[in-house]
Amino acid sequence: MRAIVMVEGDSDEVFFDRLLKLMALRRAVEIYQYAKVGYIEVIRTQLNLPGAQLILLRDLGSATEEDLRTDIDKNLQTLGKAEQVEVSRWRFGSGATLCLIPVGLPDDEDLKSLGIRRHELESHLLRYLFDHPEKCIHERTGRPITDPRKLLQEILPTIRQYDPPLDSAKDVFQVLRGALGWTGGPLDWIGKLLRDVKIECEPAFQTLVERIKQALQRG
Repeated sequence: MRAIVMVEGDSDEVFFDRLLKLMALRRAVEIYQYAKVGYIEVIRTQLNLPGAQLILLRDLGSATEEDLRTDIDKNLQTLGKAEQVEVSRWRFGSGATLCLIPVGLPDDEDLKSLGIRRHELESHLLRYLFDHPEKCIHERTGRPITDPRKLLQEILPTIRQYDPPLDSAKDVFQVLRGALGWTGGPLDWIGKLLRDVKIECEPAFQTLVERIKQALQRG
């Protein structure tokens, strides 16, 4: 039986589909998007399948992983017996397991310096672009932005005068996308970002890669 990987929205689904392919794990999992129905409802529908292995990828926002665990633990009690057997891992009476993987980089100093206080997938994408400015090519002109972090430091204060607080990684990433003229949906720009990437060698994605591997190995 394939593991169930739960992701939040459209961008997350496209990104983690590509990430799992690059990790050669895509055939081992099914991806479910929970933005419309909520992750509890997805868990409910999978809970009684023999040996169900559930992995929840959830944005940190402004919370900590401990905050997420507390919230999830409370919500899981509505489904019946759920015991936290390890940090961020639960086992149900049916034998099914759930593993939480938080998404975001709250300790990244470059993101902090940009005033980012709420974290999600885009935290990892920004970190990746800071590490690989050669990927920051303007869509129309083909001109590179050699230092995307410096550019954001220059333009964010002005934008915040009109659109405060602009403190989420998602919003800051949209500002950078606008500066790069990147149009289209997630399939377009995530494909552009991850082309020819050796995913397991990238610090921006290392935590996600390691925790997904650990979750699948534990079963």
